[in-house]
Amino acid sequence: MKKFEIKSLTMKDFKGVTTQEFYEFGNEIIIQGDNFTGKTTIAEAILFAIYGVDLQGSSRTDALVNKDLTRGKCEVSIVLETNQGEFKITRSATKTKKFIKLDKNEVSQKEVFEIVGDMDLFIVSYLPTHVLGFKDKEAREYFMKFVDEVEPNKVLKELGAFAEPLEELNLTNIDELKKNLREEIKEFERDLDFIDGRMVSVNDVLKQTLNDPVDVTDLEKEIQLLDNKLYETGKAPELKDTVEIKKAIKKQYESMMNIQIEKPVFTPEVDNGIKIQTELMNLQQPQQPNLTETFSTNHELEQIRKYYIQLRDNYKELETVSNICPTCSQEIKDNAKNLEKLEERKADVEKKMDRASDEGNVLKALLDIKKADNDLFTREFDRSVVDYKEKKEKLTKEYHTTVKKLEIIKRENQYLTNKYESDLLQARQEAKNKYYLLQSQLEEIDKENVLITAKKQEEENIYRNDIKQKLSSLRDQLSTATRINQEMQNLTNDIEKAKTEKLKLQQNIRNANETIDKNKAALDALNEYVGEYAKMQSGQINKHFNKVSIQLSEITKTTGEMKPKFKLLYDEKPIEVLSLSERIRLGLEVSSFIKTVTDTAYPTFIDNAESITHFDKIPGQLFTATVVKGSELIVN
Repeated sequence: MKKFEIKSLTMKDFKGVTTQEFYEFGNEIIIQGDNFTGKTTIAEAILFAIYGVDLQGSSRTDALVNKDLTRGKCEVSIVLETNQGEFKITRSATKTKKFIKLDKNEVSQKEVFEIVGDMDLFIVSYLPTHVLGFKDKEAREYFMKFVDEVEPNKVLKELGAFAEPLEELNLTNIDELKKNLREEIKEFERDLDFIDGRMVSVNDVLKQTLNDPVDVTDLEKEIQLLDNKLYETGKAPELKDTVEIKKAIKKQYESMMNIQIEKPVFTPEVDNGIKIQTELMNLQQPQQPNLTETFSTNHELEQIRKYYIQLRDNYKELETVSNICPTCSQEIKDNAKNLEKLEERKADVEKKMDRASDEGNVLKALLDIKKADNDLFTREFDRSVVDYKEKKEKLTKEYHTTVKKLEIIKRENQYLTNKYESDLLQARQEAKNKYYLLQSQLEEIDKENVLITAKKQEEENIYRNDIKQKLSSLRDQLSTATRINQEMQNLTNDIEKAKTEKLKLQQNIRNANETIDKNKAALDALNEYVGEYAKMQSGQINKHFNKVSIQLSEITKTTGEMKPKFKLLYDEKPIEVLSLSERIRLGLEVSSFIKTVTDTAYPTFIDNAESITHFDKIPGQLFTATVVKGSELIVN
């Protein structure tokens, strides 16, 4: 068995411990002391150091930090020896953070797990009564980890005679198999109900009596003879001849359709005024002349004229300037330079006046030319307007004269046309009257022939109706005989089919009953199978116990179905009625079971050990904590 031994424990500021405490452990450790001296604290410190949880397996360990210290930090170390070697695990924690060291290196919990293994296995072995706190579902899932699937063949070997109905069934999903078997039984029972009803109908058919068929040969011959008479062609009636009068009508019709009279001679309507009208439409109205623009030239000339007057006024002002002071009338001395400049300015103004005069003359000449051209264009336009109006008036008069002439010719031609049409209509009406007279004569002859034919047809109808009545009576007799014969034939066929169907129904009844009996036997066997399966599953665990027994499943009495169910018993008693010592003994057997199936000698911590006087030795390191009234904490 693999080694798992705690060599020592060091803790500080853990729960009620305020100083650093150190303990060395051997294989059997006896812990004694009064209540609240720290016995359980040692158990919890070891669990906290290895897995970082409290005695309930919860990782919420902030309550383990000593609340009276301002530091708010606890630290626990253990030295652990396994087959892999000796390790020192140090775990410290505040209310919000945790730290783990393996030897001197900070590590994760995963790395610690690689050394110490699964926590669930350890804690159940370490704290024997921990398993009693499991809920049913949690406990079942825990112990099912140690249960292997039982091979169907192994279960069948234990069933004896019940194994035979299950040999050909797939036992992978028992509940589904039961459901299918029950549904098949119900389906065959429904089939039997249907077969019973069908069997009644079949027996009713077999009870009916068959009669001899009716002979219909004479009836068929007589019907055939009357059919031949019915469709014989009778003698045609003697009718009046209409060939000659029809020829006369045809000839008169052709004559009527081809009547011709002499056509009138019309005056040609040659000139209808379209040519003159076209000439009028094509006559173009004179366009307004494109006159030369004179405004800008006239404006420019006016500007030069104003400029010239301004220069002239300036020049006059310069001429009035002299060397006599206008105020005192005295001669101004040293005024020669000013007079010289005055003369220069007068000469400059004269030049500008000459240039302005030349430019004004040029613009005036240009303006006169433009006006002369515009006058010429205007006179030509006025002449073309007069010519256009005269030509238009002439063409209009010619057009009206031509139209009047054309109207007179049209009226004359219309008169001739009306007269021709009237004469032609009269000739055609005379021919129609003759044609209608011949038609009337033909209709009279046709009426006489219709009467002759109707009389002959009436005689034939009386004859044929008599035959039809006889045929109808004979056919009714034939139909009745045929129907009777068909009913007898159908009944014969139905009886033969009923005999065959009855054999099949009898076989189906036997098959259905066999299947129902087979499925019921299989269901009974499955109930035995389920019970044996549950027994064998639990047996995989219970073989390791002495007084402890575990139930993993429960068989439903009404359906025989196996449902998940966990029940833990000690000496056949449920845990609810066990004493403290019995609970501890139960936990020790479970602890021993875990060590056996994992092949690991986990340590075991028995709290309240004073409640049991003796127990079987279990493998691995053993801690026993006993309450001694008035005693301080002693660890040996």
